Amino acid sequence: MIYLRTGHKLTALTLSIATLCSPAFSQEGTGARGTLSFSQGIEIENGDVASRTELGFGISSATRTETFSFNIGTEIFGDLSNGDGQTFNFINENAAVRYSRLGSTSRLSFSAIFDQVELDDDVIEGLGGATVISTGVAETTSFELGFDFGVGTPVEVETNIGRRKISYSGTSDPDLFDFESTTADVLARFRISPALTARALAGISRTVEDDLTSTEREETYVGVGAETMTATGLSITADLIYDRSEVTVAGPSTTEEDGLGIEFGVSQARPNGTLGFSLSSRIDDNGRRTAAEVNRDFDLRQGAMEVSFGVVDQEGDDDLRLIGAVALERETKRGAITASLTQDSSSSDGDSVISTNVNLGITQEINKVSSWSAGLGFSASDELGGEYDSRSTASISYTRDLTTDWDMSAGIEYSKDRDASSTNTIFFNIERDITFGF
Repeated sequence: MIYLRTGHKLTALTLSIATLCSPAFSQEGTGARGTLSFSQGIEIENGDVASRTELGFGISSATRTETFSFNIGTEIFGDLSNGDGQTFNFINENAAVRYSRLGSTSRLSFSAIFDQVELDDDVIEGLGGATVISTGVAETTSFELGFDFGVGTPVEVETNIGRRKISYSGTSDPDLFDFESTTADVLARFRISPALTARALAGISRTVEDDLTSTEREETYVGVGAETMTATGLSITADLIYDRSEVTVAGPSTTEEDGLGIEFGVSQARPNGTLGFSLSSRIDDNGRRTAAEVNRDFDLRQGAMEVSFGVVDQEGDDDLRLIGAVALERETKRGAITASLTQDSSSSDGDSVISTNVNLGITQEINKVSSWSAGLGFSASDELGGEYDSRSTASISYTRDLTTDWDMSAGIEYSKDRDASSTNTIFFNIERDITFGF
């Protein structure tokens, strides 16, 4: 299995943030609005020519107490490199429904999402948060229900129930299996005084994996803790958590494991940001794993910066593993610059995996109707006693407003993996969104 943790493309992330922060979404809604989306593109990948037509439809409505959205979309992919054997297929189908309601002392949220993605050596997230590169098709169905009551009262309770199912077909990674996961979590807060709150938390999850041994995992946890706030604005949170897991494989054979851990966090508001510290430690049959991290957020005049640094000590590993991150977002006179460096430690099947990500991006306005952007990225995954994998990427693109309704974009993307395989993609795309009221 190839473990890699790469971030979203800079351009996609920028567009998502801009959409969420735009005036159309920040103001109070006065009624339902619909959006029709159309995009037509041509791309050349390593000499192969393809056509991509994206179609989408969405409805959204927002008031002071309720929000609702419904979106569906699909993509028509045409392989134009086979002459008379040209084929056109519907791929990358998706649908989503989201609803939320805010009461005087309660909150309700619900979401149902379906997503079918055609993989072309793409980076995806598998079971347990592990990230892999694979081809084929990944189909995801998920539901999530959240209900909070007693908000703002001496007793607050947060509940969350979720279900997720992922099915793979035609994948190139032999360790990528279908799975279903169901989770339920509850957090209760008991306000003892204005500065002190007691906490109680519990949860259960059950995962069934369609692997060679039909693995079933059931994990439960319970914990108690406290929150406090000092007169100087120092916030402290501490939890003591006991967890238990049962793993059953074909046979049947069941393995049980108990764990006991602590989680501790401190944060302090500063004139130009926040300063924080977190510590977590857990011990089970495989030994102890401890992580400590310091983080600092800065509010700059023309941007923001986040810095964090920490260490991870895991029994069986002779070395301390460094973790940390640096992220910078800086506005320029005609655009913006973003940069980030992240190194994190995770666990996959009991093995420690160190993931490193570096991303650099720049967006520059040429004039009122056009701009260009470029990005560089590097991701690496180092499994303790196992594989080391990496991927490097580079892209540059140009966008222009053709009319008040039509936009055009073109560019080139390049990626290279540690095994020396590489991909060159040239793309040209035009798109339009039509928004209307009901």
